[in-house]
Amino acid sequence: MSMRTLALAAVVLGGFACAGSDDAATGPIPDDGAVNDTSVFPSDTSPFDTASPPDVVGPDPTTVTATFAEDDASFLNPERGWMDGSGIALTDGASYEGIRAKNFTLAYGKVRLDAYKSTSIPKSYLDALDAGFVRVRAAGLKVVLRFVYNDGTGGDASEAMILKHIGELAPVIQKNTDVIAVWQGGFIGAWGEWHSSTNGLDNPASRKKIIEAMLAALPKDRMVQIRTPHFKAEIWKDPTPLSLLFSGMSQARVGHHNDCFLASASDEGTYIDPVATWKDWLEKDVVGVPMGGESCRKNALTACDNSKKELARFRWSFYNPFWHPDVFAQWGAEGCRDEIEKKLGYRLVLDEASFAKAVPPGGVLPIKLKLRNVGYAPMYNPRPVKIVLDDGKTRHVATLDVDPRKWLPGGPHEVSARLRVPATVVAGNARLELWLPDASNAIALRPQYAVRIASKGIWDEKRGSHVLTDALPIDPTAPGAVDPTAKDFEPIK
Repeated sequence: MSMRTLALAAVVLGGFACAGSDDAATGPIPDDGAVNDTSVFPSDTSPFDTASPPDVVGPDPTTVTATFAEDDASFLNPERGWMDGSGIALTDGASYEGIRAKNFTLAYGKVRLDAYKSTSIPKSYLDALDAGFVRVRAAGLKVVLRFVYNDGTGGDASEAMILKHIGELAPVIQKNTDVIAVWQGGFIGAWGEWHSSTNGLDNPASRKKIIEAMLAALPKDRMVQIRTPHFKAEIWKDPTPLSLLFSGMSQARVGHHNDCFLASASDEGTYIDPVATWKDWLEKDVVGVPMGGESCRKNALTACDNSKKELARFRWSFYNPFWHPDVFAQWGAEGCRDEIEKKLGYRLVLDEASFAKAVPPGGVLPIKLKLRNVGYAPMYNPRPVKIVLDDGKTRHVATLDVDPRKWLPGGPHEVSARLRVPATVVAGNARLELWLPDASNAIALRPQYAVRIASKGIWDEKRGSHVLTDALPIDPTAPGAVDPTAKDFEPIK
């Protein structure tokens, strides 16, 4: 993965607290609706908050507020953290079950296309790739995907053949998007790092065609990564405007991978001259697109204080600890490795949850959440925010009209909603949960793919949800407007 031949070191990662379970959650049924998301930047102004306050319909029940202490423990979360950079081949038939047990949720998925530089990819190879994604899913992982024609030497394919290959790969990629965290540029040059092309692809026109083909092969809400800031600036001159973030527009779907982090003043050519100008450009561009990678060598720049500053500035979501092993060891020796582990990507803290003191069947359940993101970055893939009302007989699920990718580092981020309770809900003490499952139905019920919030005492590892209270009174005599015909647990105005 680095700019030169990798001699991957065997790094033993210890001391991680792994949370999660292979037990599937019981069967919630998704609903859709609209609420008010008052997520804000730390400056308390946000380009995302356009929803108007919900209309008041009748009196709502009195609310109570639960407060939660921040959890400082290390635990796994999807699409962030340390990445197993040893390079799982996807087409080799191997099992990936042991990777999550080593405290990774991400793995570098390297797919070699050496044998097909001048020919179509055969169906047998595409089938093997599809089977590899099946094994990734079975292991509770996601991959950072890259297609390469060499491992440093041996050349690449022509522009026409690369575009043909992307078209052939598209159906398999679309079928398995749920376990692809992000797709790296690849294809061009040595290691697929967009330099040293043997087919003259080191030019803006070829790079643009290949990135556009990759974006076309993905759903509109999924992203790719590009090797250097100036490669992206060749296509879109200016950094991505905040108004385009998470819009599905092409510019807002291109992130970055830096495979020589702090290896030199220019990160070994990641930044061309003037370096400071390109760093400023990248800082503006990475607000809502994925950033990750690795380093090339240990030096004074990779010391803890500077590394933490740079990781935060450029909103890193994942890092390969296998390369360079000296840098990973340096972070351990200097005492910042645990902090970096916890802050890579998003790390959400729920400070407060307010909800009805009691609610009648068919009544209105007001709820308000106050969260912070204490990680380096926001989420970069879509994810629903759900409230679960479990009356002991049925798990009622409401989907909020909230995009957690907008929860940028800092806060507070506030979410408020009014939820209609079904008239058939069972009276008694109900359990109220906050649930952030994967957006894909294929893995939504698997707790390994749900986001865990860093607040003490609320995580249910079997369901992958957070218990706000296990004693919400469902009381027919409770005050509040009632709809005796209400069937669904859903947001209302």
